[in-house]
Amino acid sequence: MGELSAKDGSRKAFVDSLSPYDRKMLDKAQVYEMRLSRLKLDARKIFPIEIQGVPAATRKVIQMYQSRPKSDLLEQEMKR
Repeated sequence: MGELSAKDGSRKAFVDSLSPYDRKMLDKAQVYEMRLSRLKLDARKIFPIEIQGVPAATRKVIQMYQSRPKSDLLEQEMKR
């Protein structure tokens, strides 16, 4: 919907062409989006990723393990 222009009527035409079920799902999605914006949450905070490289959440987990490696677990895995 973000790519459809409200000025030329293409957004309204799209919404009008939806089935009753799809319209209900669209309404639910819009309510959910409004709730997120009210809480001032951003999808980038919920799902932190980067365009290039390792996602931020994954990098944090990697750094956590690098800061306190569990060499005994590594040795056990290597013996298997």
